[in-house]
Amino acid sequence: MPDVDLPLPCDAYTGNEPFIFVSYAHKDGALVYPEIERLSAAGYRVWYDEGIDPGNEWPEEIALAIKRCALFLVYVTPNAVQSKNVRNEINFALNRGKPFVAIHLVQTDLPDGLELRMGDIHAILRYRMNEEHYYRKVEKTLPPILKVAPPAPVTSIEVVEPAVKATVPASAASLSTRDPAPGATKINPIDGAEMIWIPAGPFLMGDDDRPDNPRRSVILSGYWIYKNLVTVGQYKQYCEATKIAMPYSPGFNTGWQKEEHPIVNVSWDDAMGYCKWAGVALPTEAQWEKAARGADGRQYPWGNKWDADKAWCSKKAWGDSGGTAAVGVYGISPFGCSDMAGNVWQWCADWYDGDYMRSAPTTDPAGPPAGDRRVLRGGSWNRYRPDYFRCAGRSGSGPDVRDLDVGFRCARTS
Repeated sequence: MPDVDLPLPCDAYTGNEPFIFVSYAHKDGALVYPEIERLSAAGYRVWYDEGIDPGNEWPEEIALAIKRCALFLVYVTPNAVQSKNVRNEINFALNRGKPFVAIHLVQTDLPDGLELRMGDIHAILRYRMNEEHYYRKVEKTLPPILKVAPPAPVTSIEVVEPAVKATVPASAASLSTRDPAPGATKINPIDGAEMIWIPAGPFLMGDDDRPDNPRRSVILSGYWIYKNLVTVGQYKQYCEATKIAMPYSPGFNTGWQKEEHPIVNVSWDDAMGYCKWAGVALPTEAQWEKAARGADGRQYPWGNKWDADKAWCSKKAWGDSGGTAAVGVYGISPFGCSDMAGNVWQWCADWYDGDYMRSAPTTDPAGPPAGDRRVLRGGSWNRYRPDYFRCAGRSGSGPDVRDLDVGFRCARTS
């Protein structure tokens, strides 16, 4: 079972037609479940270990499913290569000559033993592709025999997005479905947060005067990101649902009475716990930076000139702003995200490395594979010098650190 309470993406296939066996690390449920959901929606027959009935022998069921599958698919991540169960499943499939596909969701160094066994296996490097290219690649790789037969053609169905209305023929679903319109919004039903769609494509990341984040063009797949920071009220919902205690409240929000203010005093691990509960993830710092500055490389969310009135920050000395402000008012980005400069520092998914950006992938960079600090972005109410609030600015802190000016927002790729 997954170690977090995520809604299951689909029912595992139980029939006798050719199907895909999906291997993954349970810690990666928030990453992998959207992938399984999209495969199922596209008509593929998918078996994953949520198909095991309670009381059945787990190793026997896994072995039987691998023996019966028409294709073995493993989602490769650092968690997956460290999982004894995933490695056992890989070896079991390879020993039986099963057709084999490895999808690398993030950049991952394979241990020597796995590299030796999987060196000639067909691999799809998800982290290097934009979303459209990735799904086309998957469709070309997976044999049509693994799909449910398409229904007979029927009349057209209507698809409506913000300011867009079109008709498309109803047919078998495809992995390469059309992305939402730029600026489209939707609500996360778990925590009620509004999310904004950031379209796929290049943007100018970094600045020429920052050796830890030099200027370059980076291509990102499309993704959703929270319009606002996670608030005290939303974090209370999470704590009540999971039966954990709220963090200590700061003096400027005693007893957490200001529920529209951003949550603070949360570590990176605390933020990850919230993300798993809400079915989302922390943004990579590339995702965060694109959402903050748009595609044109501006220094601040609103343009290239510093304006202290457009960010919630201190004015003349550290801390003179007195604490956080309600979300949604300051630091508005070209995409409509708030507090992308000021209010609170924001945890990102990546490990922090001062040298990483100089040689990072230019398509969907996921950060270094390991480290001792996690990335923080955006500046906070406690800072006053303009450099802290630049979109290209970076900082790092230990993942267990909790502070009065550190919070987070969430993202997801589908």
